[in-house]
Amino acid sequence: MTATFLVDAFSLDSTHSWIKGKMEVYDLKYFDGESSSLLRLDTIRLDCTEKSITIQNMAWATTLSIAGFIKKYPFQKDMVGLTIPHISIQGIDFVQAFERENVTCKKVEINLPNLNIYRNRQLRADQAEKPLFSELLQSSSIPIKVDSIQIAKGLIRYKEQYHPSSLGRIIFSNVGGHILHVNSTSDESIVINAEANVQSEGKLKVAIRLGDQHRLTKVNGTLSSMKLSSFNSMAVPLAGVNITSGQLNHMNFSFMYDGRKSTGDLSMDYSNLKVALQDAQTGNANFLQHMGSFVANTLKVRSNNLSSRGNFVKGTIAFERDQTKSEISYWWKSLYSGIKSTVWIQN
Repeated sequence: MTATFLVDAFSLDSTHSWIKGKMEVYDLKYFDGESSSLLRLDTIRLDCTEKSITIQNMAWATTLSIAGFIKKYPFQKDMVGLTIPHISIQGIDFVQAFERENVTCKKVEINLPNLNIYRNRQLRADQAEKPLFSELLQSSSIPIKVDSIQIAKGLIRYKEQYHPSSLGRIIFSNVGGHILHVNSTSDESIVINAEANVQSEGKLKVAIRLGDQHRLTKVNGTLSSMKLSSFNSMAVPLAGVNITSGQLNHMNFSFMYDGRKSTGDLSMDYSNLKVALQDAQTGNANFLQHMGSFVANTLKVRSNNLSSRGNFVKGTIAFERDQTKSEISYWWKSLYSGIKSTVWIQN
């Protein structure tokens, strides 16, 4: 680790439990050899009088190329890069931090975070069990208590490699929201309210109340109007399904889950949906024609599902969790079960 320090009358009196003064750290670099990742921080300012920490230009990324990352991790694993121009931590208890190794603060503000994630789906799956968020927090060896985390104007780019020449993409822009009651030693539920633009079109809004071993997690959300073909950047590489037309008017969803399964419902109002099978690698729309009646009998979609009509179909969310997948994957697979039960016509 390398850094430059500037200290302004910084003092610590553990007998009387007070800390005062200011300290600035410039050009901090920390290399994690286990993950081959580098953390860079341009500036960290600690103001013990104001009980605040300000961080300018944080960056976290692997030092490996994609080929090097796959060689080190020959299984499905997220390759993550994160930059945050500005982080403000307010109301931090420095006595708890320095003397008792507790993380306690009132408010964290994260502005303009930029998160890039790449995963190679061609590799074998990682069979290690993944804890839920609440389980991960409660297992922390350091007590954590944060009253509020606010995120503004974020950007998330997610890419998945399904074939050598086929890369799936989805983008969440203008990500914002807040997280309340983050506490590793309390039974109070963490509350998440977030919103983002999906594929630069629809507005996604989500409210989550995280549960624990005694309570279910509850998820409610909406997605506004957008072209369904905007999802082709994921649908074609993932499933070889090309959405040739279709307009989502609005979607509402609500479900609950524990560590084993999710249940709920989804209302998806859309019109003029048409799909075609397409080779995920070559883009050839005729590659499945030889399968004939099998394709015709299995790929049938409901072209219109309008709430203004009497034949509106409400989707059912029902999914059994794969313990080796992340909680975010659990959310998506739960939503997909509701979408599938709405769109696909069962024979």
